[in-house]
Amino acid sequence: MFRRVGKKILSGFMAIIMVASVTSCSVDKGAMDLVELYANALVTRDAVTLISYSVPGSDTTGYNICCAGIYKDIAVDEVLRRTTVKVRGGSSRAKEKDINGSVTCVFHMPDYKSVLSSSPESVEQFVSMLDAAPETEVEVNIGVVFQNGRWYVSNPKEISDAIYAPLYDDTYGFVMKFEDEVLGVEWVGSDNGDYVDASNMTAVFSMSEEFVSTGVFGDLHFSLLRGEDVVACRGDVTMGDDNTLICSAEITESDLGEYEVFPQDDYTIVIDDGVENLFMAETSQTLTDAYFPDNSIYTLNYWLNEDVYGGYYNVDSFATVLALDPLYLNCGKEYDLTYSAWGPGGMLEDGLVPEYDGNNAILEYDSDVQLPTGSYSIVAFNNGTQIMSATIDIIDNLDPSNYTELDVVSPSDAQAPEGQTPYKILVYSNGRSNIDLLNNYTDVAFDYVTPSLNLYEHDLDMVLASGENAPDIFFCDSSYVSKYANSELTIPVNDIGISYSELRYMYPYTFTMPTDQDNVIKGVTWQITPGGVFYNRSVAQDYLGLSEPQYVQSFFATWDDVLNTARTLDEASGGTVKLVAGLSELESAYINGRTDPWIVDGDITLPDYMYDYLGFMNALKTEELTFGAGRWGSEWTSHISDGKVLSYWGSLWLGEYFLSNSYGTKFGLVDGPTDYFEGGNWIFVSSYCDMGVSAAEIIRDLTMKQSTLLDMVDNGTLVNNTIIMNACASDPQYAEDWLDGQNPYSIFAAKALAMTGEGMGAYDNEINAEFLSVVDDYLTGIGIVRTEELASERFLENIREAGIV
Repeated sequence: MFRRVGKKILSGFMAIIMVASVTSCSVDKGAMDLVELYANALVTRDAVTLISYSVPGSDTTGYNICCAGIYKDIAVDEVLRRTTVKVRGGSSRAKEKDINGSVTCVFHMPDYKSVLSSSPESVEQFVSMLDAAPETEVEVNIGVVFQNGRWYVSNPKEISDAIYAPLYDDTYGFVMKFEDEVLGVEWVGSDNGDYVDASNMTAVFSMSEEFVSTGVFGDLHFSLLRGEDVVACRGDVTMGDDNTLICSAEITESDLGEYEVFPQDDYTIVIDDGVENLFMAETSQTLTDAYFPDNSIYTLNYWLNEDVYGGYYNVDSFATVLALDPLYLNCGKEYDLTYSAWGPGGMLEDGLVPEYDGNNAILEYDSDVQLPTGSYSIVAFNNGTQIMSATIDIIDNLDPSNYTELDVVSPSDAQAPEGQTPYKILVYSNGRSNIDLLNNYTDVAFDYVTPSLNLYEHDLDMVLASGENAPDIFFCDSSYVSKYANSELTIPVNDIGISYSELRYMYPYTFTMPTDQDNVIKGVTWQITPGGVFYNRSVAQDYLGLSEPQYVQSFFATWDDVLNTARTLDEASGGTVKLVAGLSELESAYINGRTDPWIVDGDITLPDYMYDYLGFMNALKTEELTFGAGRWGSEWTSHISDGKVLSYWGSLWLGEYFLSNSYGTKFGLVDGPTDYFEGGNWIFVSSYCDMGVSAAEIIRDLTMKQSTLLDMVDNGTLVNNTIIMNACASDPQYAEDWLDGQNPYSIFAAKALAMTGEGMGAYDNEINAEFLSVVDDYLTGIGIVRTEELASERFLENIREAGIV
């Protein structure tokens, strides 16, 4: 077994700040010392240090917050005491001989916002909830500049806005009992707190002298609430004589201006400081029918039993709840609630009547079958008037019952003998980028091996066969996923404690390859790699007469259309512009777009469209419709920006790594003639794994953790989560400038969901390679494969001779 080498595990309560520097050796030590000092001062709220080490003359007013002595400091201190900092690294310009640079710091703090949303009632409860809260991260770039023989921080305002401003903007009402500062409230012009036919409501708050003298709340506002939630107007609080605060609400300055007087209802004046509600005073009126329009019957609506992502997963019903206003229900006005349900194809059912649970109306739609993916709505009516419309997404995705789930095991990690270094999990990776993912997204201690890419599969097979230095987990790409899924040298994810329900947001096609012959899931991936067609917009406009995706798709709708487009380009340009740079551009789209398996009933087959592929490729070659460039070569790369090639085929990573760097060239993206994938990486657990807890944590961290996937998305990765991808597909912020404002997620999310993977099999890598080899021989006229029939015969013969079938 591989000898595990680990580092000492620190235990016990953390200090106020822990600085773990991971920096380039080219960053000046003086700059790094300053950053560590500055980061410590930020957590300890050492305003003197912060100001003195900021560039003279820069805006340091944000740091005055930390020494203002306001009431929130008690809670803020508790948050910062539990905050640590990791200094990730600095730019290579941060050298003493240069002028400036920057260092990235990540502040790890408890998720105090979620704690505050639970409305703690005391400082003690707040502290207890902080200790149990999950961690959140705030990333800050600390700019450093060398002036007058020493280093300074150049961006104090940006830093204070990032660290302190959010802390002081939240609700800490439990720290100060505001109601203790109110000595009394008088409603001016009311009859014992009630108004009749009034167009003005004025509440005068008598405040304690201590409150007024502190001047802590110098900028106060008030809101007039009608009922519980509807804000009718907002105004400034004025200071009166004898320590009073005056709030005067005029109906003409509210959203109740359609009335001559305030409708008869319950009203509340609430004083706030722009963030928190401080004081409240209530008045009421006798309820009547006249002032309650039909849509005021409910105060809010919410979806019942929605999923963690705010939608539904694999359901045959959905329901929303209307919280009905008890004031309306008790006012004597008649009401008649009905609703209709809508789906992606239109109305599902009309004239439905809700069920009632106290003051809640439950509006539910039930189907006899599982509902397909799409947006669904409930539209509610009261007395025939539409009062509410709510929409929610439903995902019909990975159904665990479609797979064979084994008993979910409680895993364990091997323990090093007492006094020895703790064991680490051993990872085999087919690239350094996967190790970077582990460094960025998991805290699990690991060792790794990264064999040469050309030798990776060979070396991995050797260690798995012998067991000597075998990995606990390993990465592999799409070309040999099925092979390891059907190997006894890998184990099901159930064996390390992962249940199929945890995988429910992943795309179904990503489980076709890593599932063994017994339908047991063994591998998991964090990414999807659906393929599309990127095209040069200028070339399309010049030679096809249009450039927008909705029109260009017709030129790539079928493989016949693709061939005709190649001929059109060649003729229109006099042979100077081609459809693709080389034949290999189209291999993945054709091969990985298969819907029929190579092997049927134990024998090799050649589907009709694979015969078509021979003719298609032959036409491209003999008619010289490409430049004959090999993929990834210099000629292939040069055509990305020279306007000589219309299209490049692949997934988003191809666009991000290659096309987006072609400055000045705008591309578009269309579906193309088929749904296919190109590339991808999966994680497997080897049968030698004795670090089951660590293996499960890594897989969850990389493939399921929401914060990880959202960060990956922001860095241009198509992640294996249908909810996140659907959200990105409709979010304008994911529009790409190099795609001329097009959002690639809208196409790739739909294509990934459309892929079934039904044509994939355990020996695809070997069969695909053999097929492409025969195709190459056919196109070059080598040997006896000079016709399509002879090529197909040679292919089937080679597969059988190789012992695959």
